[in-house]
Amino acid sequence: MDKEKGQKRLIVEYFNAPRVAILDPRMTEKLPPLLTASTGMDAMCHAVESLYSLSRQPVSDGLALHAIRLLKNYLPVCVEQGSDITARGQVQIAATMAGWAFGNSMVSINHALAHSLGAICRLPHGIANGILLPHCMRFNFDESISALSLVAESMGVRDRNMDEFEAADAAVTEVAAFTKKIKHPQRLSEMGVTESDLEKAADLCLYDGAITYNPRIVMDQTEALEILRSAF
Repeated sequence: MDKEKGQKRLIVEYFNAPRVAILDPRMTEKLPPLLTASTGMDAMCHAVESLYSLSRQPVSDGLALHAIRLLKNYLPVCVEQGSDITARGQVQIAATMAGWAFGNSMVSINHALAHSLGAICRLPHGIANGILLPHCMRFNFDESISALSLVAESMGVRDRNMDEFEAADAAVTEVAAFTKKIKHPQRLSEMGVTESDLEKAADLCLYDGAITYNPRIVMDQTEALEILRSAF
């Protein structure tokens, strides 16, 4: 965090990258429900955003789609029954796969806005991402119909008679419903974000590198503000 500039900044360094990662679900067993839900939604964002990123590619698509399946099936179990080690393990695998996916294909405006809200009003990263995801999916809808239809398949809501447009619409609706199912916060205003915070975040997100991968080109602050106000 750059406190002087009021920005959340990323540090990328080869020597900071682990050579081995051990996924031990017992390490998350005591994680409270809200933190479980919000970190799980951060992983969901990683997967969904990588699917419609401008730099998406087939291998990361496969990782993202299976991560979404696992999160849909097991994240609610983790929220309701935190001691379910099997579910915890599956969510850890999902988060790892989603991390691989966005590590190759990158994220987009969802994360650019979440980074900005985190810097301006200290809104926890996972909560910001989870609240914003359905709204960002809707913002990117026209440019991402094919990708979003795949999200619908992974979420289990694509009927065989649906065309891509209908499936994409079902994906947005299902993701929003999923956040309610896991009792994730729904509005930015619930978390103490103010109207003035929205304007600051909308301006700041334009300088976040993640926004350059968004499928819909963000021309100015007003478009980012449109998303924030819909989630407010």
